[in-house]
Parts: sequence; C-alpha cells; structure tokens
Amino acid sequence: MSVKRSDYFMGRLLDSSIEEMMLLLDQIENDPDLSEEEVSVLAHFIEDQVSAKRMTELTLVNRINGRQEDLRQIMENDFGGTARYEGEIDLYGVRWKVYTPSDEFSASRIRKWNYNQHISGILRDTLISVVPGTFKEYFDYPPWLLGSRYAPGTYFIPLEEIINVAIARGVITGWGYLVDIGIPRLMVDDLRASDLGSIF
Repeated sequence: MSVKRSDYFMGRLLDSSIEEMMLLLDQIENDPDLSEEEVSVLAHFIEDQVSAKRMTELTLVNRINGRQEDLRQIMENDFGGTARYEGEIDLYGVRWKVYTPSDEFSASRIRKWNYNQHISGILRDTLISVVPGTFKEYFDYPPWLLGSRYAPGTYFIPLEEIINVAIARGVITGWGYLVDIGIPRLMVDDLRASDLGSIF
C-alpha cells in the first residue's frame, strides 16, 4: 500500500507547480500510509524541485555588459554539482557540451555524456512516450542522474534501445525518420551500428 501511495505522490509532483508542491507536501507529511523514509524522500525531492524552479525565475544581469543572461543555462553547467563541464566538441556537424560525473556519481558506468539542447529537444518531442518511467526531462539530464533522487521514476537505457522500442511500437517509422526530423545522418548511422547509449 505505502509503495503505491509513494509512487502516486511522486507522479503528481513531477507535473506540479511550486504552489501545488507545497500543498502536496502538507498531504504527504500527514499521510498515515507513508513510512518516515518515504516522507523524507518525497520532502527532499520537493525541496530540490522548488529550489530549482525558483532559481530559474530569477533574472541575472551581467555587470560588465549590462545584458540579461540565462541563469538556467549557467546553473546547468554542472547540473547542481552532479556533473563536471569539460568543454565543447564538434561531432556530426553539431556542437556538443561534454560532461563527466561528479565524485558523487563516480561509480557510474557512464563516464561521459554529450549534450546538445536542440538534439535533445527533437528526441524528447519524438521519443518521450517510450522512455522508461514518466520523467519528462529524460533527454536533458545526465544519464547517471536517471533513477537517482534528482530524476526518480526512471532509469537509463541506451538511446539506440529506446529508438528500437519506438520503431517496434510504431511511434516512429524507422531509423530514417530520425534523419527526416533533424538528427544528423552520421549520428543515426552510428547509433544504428553500435552502442553509443553511454555517450549521448
């Protein structure tokens, strides 16, 4: 009973505004079907999400040039201290940001993750219905965070496996469809030929 109740609350939290999260926190803390550990995990998740959402609402102005800057992009350079930003590379005609796990995730089998916001947006819009769990930002989080307290209710599987599931379920018509919607052909060919899930 308590496991199902905990999952119910987590599902609601993933789609909630700050105000809704605070209301849910009150329900969670007073729910007799939740264990103390479950209450603690859910409360900590709410705290992290509220903090992150409030930070993205702030405006940052560069003192030198007077321009407004994107605080979310600045914060994501280390994904809340869970990743190390290693710079950028050009691959498949696309510029990628390169990340490695922080010490907290040093045991992860995934040693590097290349991220491009545009490519991730295409993958999210096309494949989100077949990723494991209900985490809507699956393609925008480092793989070592999937299934952790930062991205609960999901787990990492290689990208080519997700694509194969999407093809099997009729979500996309085939590998060529990815090229048609903007994924570089060489990237699609490499994904099809080998396991690059730990890279992207």
